[in-house]
Order: sequence, then C-alpha cells, then structure tokens
Amino acid sequence: MVYAGGLVEVPRTADVSGNAVGARVPPSCLAKCCFPSCAISGYETGDPLDGCCQGKACCALILEAAGGLCCLGCLVSLLCWRPDPANIKGDGTQRTMNNKCLAGCCLGYFAIAFWESGDFCCTPDGRCTWIDGDTFMGCILHWVPYLLGFGPLDSCYVCCCWVQQGMAWAAQPAVVGQPVAAQRPVVAGAVVAPSSNSTPSGYEMPK
Repeated sequence: MVYAGGLVEVPRTADVSGNAVGARVPPSCLAKCCFPSCAISGYETGDPLDGCCQGKACCALILEAAGGLCCLGCLVSLLCWRPDPANIKGDGTQRTMNNKCLAGCCLGYFAIAFWESGDFCCTPDGRCTWIDGDTFMGCILHWVPYLLGFGPLDSCYVCCCWVQQGMAWAAQPAVVGQPVAAQRPVVAGAVVAPSSNSTPSGYEMPK
C-alpha cells in the first residue's frame, strides 16, 4: 500500500483494546527544528495548529516567540519531547486542518505538505514532501516570486485556491502490528483450525 505520489505508508499498530494508535507520522528532525510547536501539535492532535497551546507544544511556542531568530523552540521538540502514541488524541488514523486560512498564513505551503504526507519536510523514507501533489505548486509560488523580488504567494494559494482533497491515509485502513484478537486464517472460504494430528503443517480442514 502506498501514498498518493508514491510515498511509502507508515505501518500502524493496535493497542490491546483493538484501537489504532501511532498512525500519524512522527515528525522528522527537520520539521521539529523548523516548526517545533506545529510538529508536536500535528502528531498529538492531528492538526498543526489546534494543539499549539497545549503541553510541550505550548512550551515550544513560547520559546520560539521569545527567541525570535534563535529558534529556541526546537530545544523542546528535539530534546524534551518524543512522539508517544499514548499521547495521540482523537482518531489516530486521521489528520485535520480545521482552519485552512490560518494554517496558510502561518505555515504557507508547508500546511499542504502536512495535509498530504503527514510531515512538513520529509517523508519517513527520507523523500522531500515539497515535490509531490499540490505542495509542489505551493513551493513554486513561494520561491519563484521571492527570487524575482516579490513577496511569496504560497499563503494566498493555500487560503484562496487550494482545495483539501483526500489525504494520503485511507479512511479505514487495516491495522497491523499487535494482533487485536486471536483470529483464524481463512483459506478458500473455510476456517483452518489447529490440529494435534501429525500432519506436515499441523493444521487440518474442519469437516
């Protein structure tokens, strides 16, 4: 199973109750350096802005605002925080962007990167998130006008032109990892039951 754009999907796990956990992509080191508060919020709440004033994301935001160009917020995201699936809130198989305009103004085309791939900068296999889908158009509208001496236009693109289409994650994916419950394999429509008979495989078809 792959993402749109050819990005490799991150395996998901299930807890002892059968609930999907850890499905959101843990932020890359580059994302934690450049967007410390949003990276934490995106992983824990599924939205890059909804959780910015909560927990360690709030600490990173305060340090980022106080440090200015020093980027002190990354000290929290890199050294004091770890992506723990137990801290995931809501449906861990989904990401959201409840305020597209605010995300566009604050993050520019990086908001599209988060929506499409789950990370602001890099995919889990090391690929850049800026070269696929609508993120690529946002990247062009940021850098080309900037290099020509104009202001970046990616925020306007996100707020006014970009349409939030289907995400990379499927709506109801199969959960892998820890077994949710003991299940019997199905072969050709029949249930294979364990057997103590001395068959080569240790299994026999029920009659």
